[in-house]
Amino acid sequence: CRPRGYTRVAVKYCAIFVLTAITLLCKEQGILLLPLLLALEIPNFRSRPIKESVLFVVYTCVCTGLLIYARLWVIDFKPPTFRREDNPFSFTTGLSRVYSLSYLASLNSLLVVAPCWLCFDWAMGCLPLIHDISDPRILAVMCFFFFLAGLFHKGIIQGDFEIFLSLCFIIIPFLLCLNIFVRVGFVVGERNLYLSVAD
Repeated sequence: CRPRGYTRVAVKYCAIFVLTAITLLCKEQGILLLPLLLALEIPNFRSRPIKESVLFVVYTCVCTGLLIYARLWVIDFKPPTFRREDNPFSFTTGLSRVYSLSYLASLNSLLVVAPCWLCFDWAMGCLPLIHDISDPRILAVMCFFFFLAGLFHKGIIQGDFEIFLSLCFIIIPFLLCLNIFVRVGFVVGERNLYLSVAD
């Protein structure tokens, strides 16, 4: 009975790796499937043996690392090149970068909730950068982070699994679009924005 259980776990882990690799061939956000699965398993760690939980964490980290390496190998370990006109937000530095990218995150969250202000191309200065804290758009950023902190408190600290699940499905697939980890060639990409809510 025990070897059969191990075989089932091995098949499940291999299937997860293969399916994640296939999604990575279709869209770069596919790499975030493994961290998403890891985040969704966190509430179950208390009810499982510690060995099984540690094995899943190590497996997810190793597989994510292997897939990132493979993806970088395909593009010859060189980042893609974009012009400043494509996405001026990714070329800013200092506090202006923090303000502007925070505003971009709040705008993206607004577009997920109320998609009434869509544009086929947000490049070429369609959205001006925020250079100092006196910009009135900072109020939108503050409201966004206040609301997000409330959701995190309810979902993680108070243990509301539905809110935690919703946050994972909305935030994790969108991480690559935030210009934090990698530079992207768009300001607001609705095709990436609605991937997480299309499931």
